[in-house]
Amino acid sequence: MKRTIVFIITLFLLILASGCATSLTNNRRLNMEPLFNYDRDTDKESTELDAVGPFFTFQSKPKEKEYGFRPFFYVRENEEDRFKEVEFLYPLGKYRKTDNERSSWFIPFFSSHKDLTEDSKKPSDFGFFPVFWGKDEEDKSYWGVFPIYGQLNHRFGKDQIRFVLWPVYSDSKEDDSWTYNVLWPIFSYTTGGNKRGFRAWPLYGHEEKVGEYSRYFALWPIFFFQKTDLDTDNPQRFTAVFPLFADTSSPQKDSKTFLWPFFNYTNDKANNYKQWDMPWPIFHYGKGKEIESFRLFPLYGYKTKPDSKTRFFLWPLYTYDKEILEDHEDTTYRFLLINKYQRMVWKGDFKDAKSVRIWPLFYYNRKQDGSVKFSFPELIPLEDEGFERNWAPLFRLYQYKGDAEGNMESKFLWGLYRHKKMDSKEFFELTFLFSYEKEKNKTCFSVLKGLFEYLQENEVNSIKLFYLPRLIKWESGEENQKQPVLPASRRLGDGWVYEGIEQGG
Repeated sequence: MKRTIVFIITLFLLILASGCATSLTNNRRLNMEPLFNYDRDTDKESTELDAVGPFFTFQSKPKEKEYGFRPFFYVRENEEDRFKEVEFLYPLGKYRKTDNERSSWFIPFFSSHKDLTEDSKKPSDFGFFPVFWGKDEEDKSYWGVFPIYGQLNHRFGKDQIRFVLWPVYSDSKEDDSWTYNVLWPIFSYTTGGNKRGFRAWPLYGHEEKVGEYSRYFALWPIFFFQKTDLDTDNPQRFTAVFPLFADTSSPQKDSKTFLWPFFNYTNDKANNYKQWDMPWPIFHYGKGKEIESFRLFPLYGYKTKPDSKTRFFLWPLYTYDKEILEDHEDTTYRFLLINKYQRMVWKGDFKDAKSVRIWPLFYYNRKQDGSVKFSFPELIPLEDEGFERNWAPLFRLYQYKGDAEGNMESKFLWGLYRHKKMDSKEFFELTFLFSYEKEKNKTCFSVLKGLFEYLQENEVNSIKLFYLPRLIKWESGEENQKQPVLPASRRLGDGWVYEGIEQGG
């Protein structure tokens, strides 16, 4: 019984593979969607395989490979760049390896990183919550079991961090200064080097770094006083009694706020610009030498600068943004924030790029090089490469991509219908039911991959019925259009012979 089933399946696949779906030069295909679709181009040494609709995908090119089972994992490899990346339940997990580093994580449970460069001391770290360990650039080891005990070197902007029963006790080292915390963030004490400080939150706190800054608070978040940027030519002073009053002053800019954040006045002396908010965010007006802004929220607002312009009308119904960069201009119109029309124009060569999103209907994108992508529907409005690989194909019924040379590929219902054009070859197919192919010297139409098939090749026409060898052939052209040639015949001058009987021409 098993042998019979295997024989029937094998015969069925051979019959399907016998149709014109495999007749394009140097191209082998077998479309059995929604089960699978196989496409092999021997010229380009590329292979594509999709199975179970959009869930499984495999793509292979010389020195490059991609495959995945959406949305669980997706793998990318490039031998030339010595690169490998694996995404797990994107964006939660990722593994990445290059010549310079190897890193991996799965939020919030696991993370690791190792420096692979030859000219470094190869710092590394590994964490599998709540355990972690690693080595720093000085080849010193550290480890911990959070929150019981642990030490970290050169992490989170500190030279060293230690904790015991966090947040009961922890300390950290930065340059020559140490900060000790008890019941963080309530009590802390800083000493050593040019830093000192004390905090009993929320009653009082003070932190100072000689020559750079000095900060105080009392009854947090009500009273604040601080001096910052003391080592620059623009030192700042900030005083606040929240939410009643706040004042910021410096040689270049002054700002006063009453009943924060409602009433604000700013005087930007460096840019000769003054701004009023009364109350924020409803009314706003600002004017300077090269800057002007106005807002009557949510009715209308604008801001103009030498390198940018923004406007809105009945926010969030309509917004407009234009950015003038060194080599191109970027203009974006948005409708209800999600829907957008964006155009970028490059100076000099006048090349442009466009993208249009009408949510949840479609998304269109044309890049500067002429490549085009279109998808329908576009349910989740994210422009992210990882999301595009792992999630987007699951929600799309129709996809199209093409390039400036005229090559294109489109598919509908996750590949049940496909249309592809590459170089001089083109084909349409509706899974294994119908297919049409065309290239320079060949045209083929097939039903059920050979139940009925018409083929024209080098001015020779033929018909296949019921998967049998081609029974009828004739040549194209004015002289031979009405002269069919059966497989058993041979040409004799202007006539034809069938089963040994010569017939008149």
